[in-house]
Amino acid sequence: MKKILFVHNHATQFVRLDLAELRKTFDACDLNGDGFINPEEFHALLIKLDGDVSREECMLDFDIADTEGDGYIGFKEFIVWWTN
Repeated sequence: MKKILFVHNHATQFVRLDLAELRKTFDACDLNGDGFINPEEFHALLIKLDGDVSREECMLDFDIADTEGDGYIGFKEFIVWWTN
């Protein structure tokens, strides 16, 4: 049975998300397999998504995604960032 998550986005719409697909995307970004995305892994993700992204641009987005302020992006933080 697929787990589906409904998230309210900024456009006042509910978005249907497949948690397994989100986990697969997260795990693909977690290059060292520690369960978190660090700044270097996040930079690699942004380069894949947007092409030429500077370290400074990356860190601006990273700081927004890292809502716990611990220097890493966990899966829950990733879901929030990915859906906004």
